[in-house]
Amino acid sequence: MKFATLRNIFVASLMLMVGSLNVNAADFNVTNLAETIQGAETISGSNTVKQIASNFSTGSFTGTADVWLVQLYLNSFGSYNLANLSVRIFTDNVGVPGTSVGSLGGTGIMSTGGVFDFTNTASPVPLQPNTNYWVVIKNTVSGTGTNNVNWAYDYPSSPLPGLNGQIGTTQLVSTNGTSWNTFSNTASLMRISNVPEPSTYALGMIGALTMGYVARRRSGLKV
Repeated sequence: MKFATLRNIFVASLMLMVGSLNVNAADFNVTNLAETIQGAETISGSNTVKQIASNFSTGSFTGTADVWLVQLYLNSFGSYNLANLSVRIFTDNVGVPGTSVGSLGGTGIMSTGGVFDFTNTASPVPLQPNTNYWVVIKNTVSGTGTNNVNWAYDYPSSPLPGLNGQIGTTQLVSTNGTSWNTFSNTASLMRISNVPEPSTYALGMIGALTMGYVARRRSGLKV
C-alpha cells in the first residue's frame, strides 16, 4: 500500500474522531439501554397528536453539556420512516415537559427494531447542570396506516446514574397534545450523550498506529 494512501486513511480517521468530539465544558452520558425490555408504548403511524416522554437529569458541572446524540430503543409494525419522528429535549415544568431546548433528527427506514441514533452535530442541545429534562417523541406525518413506532421501556427500581447525570423512572404519554398521563416507575430505554462511542476512538488509534508503522518502515529502508 502506498504511503500517500495510508496517510489519507490516517487523516480521514483522525478527522472522523475529532469531528465526533464537541468542545464542551462537561462530558455527559446517561443510558438505560442495557435494561430488560418489559414492554413498549406505541405511536400509530396515523396519529400526529400522541407523544411519549421519558425523563433524565443532569448533575453538577461547570458551564453546559452540549448533547448531540440521543439513542432510542425502538421497534415497529411494518416499516416506519424515522424521518417522520420528531425527537426533542424539553425542560421540566413541574413534572411534565415544558419548553423545547433542541431537536435531533433520525433518517432511514426502520423495519425490525433496535437502537436508533438521533443526532444534531450542527446545533447540539445545551444542557444546564442540576436540571431535570424530558426526551419527547412524536409522529409528524399522519396517514401511514398500520405502520407504528414503539418505544421500549423497563421498570427500574431507582434512577440509573451515568456520567454527570442519570436516567429517571417516569414515562409520560399525551394523547391530546396538552395533558400528560403518568406511568409510574417506567423508563423508556434511551441514551443521551456528547461522548463518542469507543469505536470512534479505536478508528483514530488504528490510523495513528498505521502511520507510525509505515513511518518506521520507511526510515528503516533508507540507506
